[in-house]
Amino acid sequence: MKLKTKKSAWKRLRTNANGKILRGNACKRHGLRKRRNEMKKQTRGLTEVHSSHAKLIKKIMPNGLPT
Repeated sequence: MKLKTKKSAWKRLRTNANGKILRGNACKRHGLRKRRNEMKKQTRGLTEVHSSHAKLIKKIMPNGLPT
């Protein structure tokens, strides 16, 4: 039986050149007026997924992640 990719994970995650899995930061959707500027700057860009979660992600992504 053919393994399918979890599309929700495929849309949210990507890999860098070294093969590490990257994700977006939380707390950036709404309520930004009351957040500190420092916090808003820290949550820009992408962050690396923890190694314990990376194993699970690779299991549900048999065909790999986008780059």
